[in-house]
Amino acid sequence: MAALAKFYNVSADYLFGVTNNHQHRNVEIDTLSLSDGASELLSHPDFQQLINAIEVYIDKKILPQMNTINTIYRLAETSIKEECAIDDMRDEVLSFLQNSVIDEDEYLRFRISERFNTIMKNLSEAHKKTPPQSNR
Repeated sequence: MAALAKFYNVSADYLFGVTNNHQHRNVEIDTLSLSDGASELLSHPDFQQLINAIEVYIDKKILPQMNTINTIYRLAETSIKEECAIDDMRDEVLSFLQNSVIDEDEYLRFRISERFNTIMKNLSEAHKKTPPQSNR
């Protein structure tokens, strides 16, 4: 497998179908010549969760499950309206069902922003505790 991966210049994970990425680059952060802020971001313990959330958003990996849940909520709402002849939007059950429908794009972007905000808050707090170093 290693010989095939080397011959085709792809990762073994790509050959096994584990990933769509042709290359798996293990690059040390220091070799990227990034600013200290970028290095801190990349080395943060929650950075992988941020990347995972971005990947889920880009690949739309959970859309089928979310669509199924939304369909169930909408079906329940329609059935209740028909069976009970309820049109009142203030009905508690209908209100609950309508508010339970998930806007997939909004939810996935929210997950990304929450993870990013957590990392930024952690880094900001860490900088408050560590005084800046002078250039003497």
